[in-house]
Amino acid sequence: MTMATVLKMARRNIGRNRRRTLLTVTTVTMVVLILIFMQSYVSGIIGQIFDLSARLSTGHLKVYPKGYGDKEALLPLDLGVADSESVARAAAEVPGAIAVSRRIRFFTMVQNGDRDEFPVLMGIEPKPERLILELDQSIARGRYFEDGPREAILGIGLAQKLGIVRSLSDPFTPGAGKVQILAPRGIPMTFTVVGLARFGYGLMDDKMMFVRFADAQYAADMDADDIATEVVVLLDDRNRSLAALPPMRAAVGRVLAPDSFEVLPWQSQGWIYNLARTAYVAFGLILAILFFVAASTVVNTMMMAVMERTRELGMLLALGMKGREIVGLVLAEAAAIGAAGGLAGALLGVVICLILEQTGIPLGESMKSLPLPIGETIRVEFFWWFAPVGFGFGLLMTVLASLWPAMKAAKLSPTSALRTL
Repeated sequence: MTMATVLKMARRNIGRNRRRTLLTVTTVTMVVLILIFMQSYVSGIIGQIFDLSARLSTGHLKVYPKGYGDKEALLPLDLGVADSESVARAAAEVPGAIAVSRRIRFFTMVQNGDRDEFPVLMGIEPKPERLILELDQSIARGRYFEDGPREAILGIGLAQKLGIVRSLSDPFTPGAGKVQILAPRGIPMTFTVVGLARFGYGLMDDKMMFVRFADAQYAADMDADDIATEVVVLLDDRNRSLAALPPMRAAVGRVLAPDSFEVLPWQSQGWIYNLARTAYVAFGLILAILFFVAASTVVNTMMMAVMERTRELGMLLALGMKGREIVGLVLAEAAAIGAAGGLAGALLGVVICLILEQTGIPLGESMKSLPLPIGETIRVEFFWWFAPVGFGFGLLMTVLASLWPAMKAAKLSPTSALRTL
């Protein structure tokens, strides 16, 4: 029997029981749709955690003073990168570096009237931090840094605790509020609050105070030797951090003694990279369960199709059709159903993910309490190769799930099959 005849018979059989065919196609469609969405959703969450963590803390590469990484949780001021301006200039010349910023971070006490809190004060360079921290894009009320002396931007939660505003809807005029910090230099310093930032991440909204790098450097008594606690580097692609590591070390080594500093990529800074690996393992398990459930449905529907056509298949075998041709007939039907369902699922998945990539999935303020830098809205991260992977998965799943019914049909006895009602 020719291949054309087998395909013709497969096309006819698909249309004979449209309800059964529609059930299988719908199953494959939903599996492919969910697969594409889950890939985009997980990529969005992990990418968002990476990006927000890189903005706030790790960068894509970070220049530390030697030994600072082991004590970073304490934000010590006895270790620093000397001649930090020269280090930043050298780092900016490394290929792939698109922004470099010096930072100083330390714990402090901030007061407003009779209220006091103990936030993390971060001194930043406003211009490069528009690309790295993107603080200017997170200003909920007020404005970003300008040229005024000793300006500060507070997390919205910190501003509420200090009584500067009661809620985000309260009126706020840049400069209307002033706060005082107990500086490590040993003197109190007063800052004018010009903006309130909202990241949707509790540890930032409730515990962060941002000032200019020069003001923080003076407060920490690090201005004489131009010291920074870290120099953060943003690359054009976070996945190039390991490749950029040797040239970055070489560039900084021309300014500082090789044993006085270390350069770390984001992958080696804390728990974030391990979290990503765990998330991808969890995604793999979900995918395996999804495959099993969908394959079981396809096996059941294809087995029903074989049982309904037992007499027909027995007649074909009695007329001389070989077992391998029966297998080819069933698999051809499965391939056609899998292709239809896979194509429909891929198209729906692409459309839904492209929409959610723009609008995001609002999670609300409940996410602020999580110890993860996610934010209040998740934007899925869709890559075009997700579509062919999803389509191929749907097609392969359908064909593999139909292999057992096909082999069972090929082993039918023509005599007993023709006796079946």
